[in-house]
Amino acid sequence: FWRISTQTYITTFIAQFLIGLAMAALSSNAPKLIAQWFNGKAMGFAMGLYVACATIGSMVAMATSNLFSGIRQAYLMAAIIICVSAIIWILLVRNNPAAPKQTADNTLKYMKNVIGSKNLWLASFAAFFNMGALLTAGNFAVVGFISKGIDPVVAGLMGSITAACSLVGNIILPTVLAKTGHRKVGCIVTAIAGGIISAIGYCMPFSVGSMVIFCLGYFITAGCLPVIKSYPALIKDIDPKAVGSAGGLQSTLQNLGAFLLPSYIIAAICGSNYNAIFIGVCISFIITAIIACFLPSCDNENDKTD
Repeated sequence: FWRISTQTYITTFIAQFLIGLAMAALSSNAPKLIAQWFNGKAMGFAMGLYVACATIGSMVAMATSNLFSGIRQAYLMAAIIICVSAIIWILLVRNNPAAPKQTADNTLKYMKNVIGSKNLWLASFAAFFNMGALLTAGNFAVVGFISKGIDPVVAGLMGSITAACSLVGNIILPTVLAKTGHRKVGCIVTAIAGGIISAIGYCMPFSVGSMVIFCLGYFITAGCLPVIKSYPALIKDIDPKAVGSAGGLQSTLQNLGAFLLPSYIIAAICGSNYNAIFIGVCISFIITAIIACFLPSCDNENDKTD
């Protein structure tokens, strides 16, 4: 609510920083919270739904942004939504009675365990390249379509369709991978196949067929991130009490990838060549898959719950 009335850059920066703290806390502790209620094969669907809901929120926000007459009105609506979300959280959130009891220990106590986990670092760098690839594709898809001479309305529609394909993939593919017991292999395959297919579809001359291929690539790549986001709760050498800190490390690298890759790496190298940008997206997905090759499978972890 403070952000609505800010008049200077520094106060806007501080208000945004405080909002970012809440976002980081949620993202960091999501694996810990979800693992309390869903483990084993059920975690694939739960994490996929969590990631998909973030996609839905982004889609709704972008689709309704032109309804606001100014930035203050947009900030007001955002503040109301955050407030309502906080109330719903307070009323509905519950700890799982069957989960191990946890005390509010000092986070620093577990940082040595977190920082010393090679597998967590691998999962974090995989999230860095995966999120960077997703954000780059999302940022440049519509403007790239327009640069190809496509009507802006049609380009916007294609952006919405590809986001919807990603949303469906977020839910379906991680569930299938968890059920079949092939999380790691599925993560590798979806990253490589989805990245290549979406790049081919984008670089082809625009047609219904090319857009079907592009959307298929989006659908497939969506199976990767929920699997990677599950790893802080699945890695054996992470203390169960340190999962929140582990999620924090992964979220930090993930957000860094979302910040650096789109504008400061891929776009800086490729300029306004949008075909090259989507080849860069494909390369980022392939790097994600290469890193995932060195992750443990974790396919038989905690399979007590379906």
